[in-house]
Amino acid sequence: MSNEAKKHPVSEVQKTTKKDTEGHKEKEREQKEYEYLVQSEYRELAKAGLPTGYWALTKKTGIEPDWSIEQELRKHSDRYFNLKEFLFEGEAMYEGEVDEWKVKYEYPALVCNGCMESLKALRELTHVPLIVTALNYSIEERYLGENREITYGDIQEGYVNIIKNQQRIQYGFVQALQEMTGIAPKQEIIEKSYHDHLVQYVNEHYLHAEQKEHQTNHIPFSKELLHALQQVWGVRQQVEKNIIIQTQRAITAITQTGETTSEKTIPVTLVPVRGVFRIFSGDIGDACFTSQHKTLAQGTFEKLTAFVFVTNRGKKDERIQGSVLVVEAETPEGIPVLVVRANNPSENFMRSVDAKICMTRVLEEMTALAQRRNIPLVVVPRDGASASSSNREIVVQTYRSFPWYDSADPIELKNEPETRFNGYCNFDKNGASPVIPIS
Repeated sequence: MSNEAKKHPVSEVQKTTKKDTEGHKEKEREQKEYEYLVQSEYRELAKAGLPTGYWALTKKTGIEPDWSIEQELRKHSDRYFNLKEFLFEGEAMYEGEVDEWKVKYEYPALVCNGCMESLKALRELTHVPLIVTALNYSIEERYLGENREITYGDIQEGYVNIIKNQQRIQYGFVQALQEMTGIAPKQEIIEKSYHDHLVQYVNEHYLHAEQKEHQTNHIPFSKELLHALQQVWGVRQQVEKNIIIQTQRAITAITQTGETTSEKTIPVTLVPVRGVFRIFSGDIGDACFTSQHKTLAQGTFEKLTAFVFVTNRGKKDERIQGSVLVVEAETPEGIPVLVVRANNPSENFMRSVDAKICMTRVLEEMTALAQRRNIPLVVVPRDGASASSSNREIVVQTYRSFPWYDSADPIELKNEPETRFNGYCNFDKNGASPVIPIS
């Protein structure tokens, strides 16, 4: 036996070979898992109609999409029927110099559809920074200019939106946002987010009693399954009795005990918007009607006007602080009515002002608008948080504090697309979301 063989006995060589084989198998397994992840993301991109994500993912990973995904395109898109054309369209968007605003505009769409790998690929290929507001479903950075600094409050509000929108976003975005900013979510932010998730999504959408698919985004549950799930989530009776809701409210009360009240005022302007702002008004207000992008872009709902809340308008620190929708409707007798719905100022803004004063001013402005339009009645929906009146619980609670809220009689409206917008039948005075006059 040679000296070299003595140095490396057969048993040691076998151990090394076995270790190498196991390492190779582990790498193969990881590669297969990654390829499966990429193909799953291709499928989501196909459903959402996002050719940019396809382009970035194929270019970055070198993994060809499964061509059977063409069937997904035919199911979910009325425009893209050929995958090669779909890929070409994505590549054509980035010929020559990269349009930074175009990339920033694509980020929220990828975030909303949970396409993490495409997001990272697009960021790496274009070198356009992933702004925090993209994770916050906000397009304000695109219009207020790239020089506005992202604040600590922006980041914390980003966490709120990520956590409470768990049905649309992969939870890994919490870690991604923390890595990008170096700022962790505050404990009370996490508690508030789970509170909002339970109230605004689980209770008002997934487990909604009527189980209409446009509200739940899933095939309707059977009555028995729905009751079982409501019991498990603690929303079978009154959601306000849920331990998560009660705990969060108790913590909020404790944290607010030591707060001081400022007499300072902040100028707020309600600005009517059209075009892109109208299309994305749901995103600006973090509202339930983000699924209406296409119909709003097509000019549907002609009697519906979107307004955005703007603080310090025309100044250096100008900010968009949410949105509200206004519908010009009529009673069956032909009396004009102004419906104020989806009233969604941002969470941060509402926490910084007196809610009752703010909502009083908003409704006063809407009354003045109605007078200018010769409309005798101004109404709001009488329903719960995350329904048609508002996604902000503080707004609904403020409405309930007004003397007219409980005593007002509901008003019947004509059944039109605008009075049943996003599936909420505001026209039906006997339904779940009737409208009531504000005075």
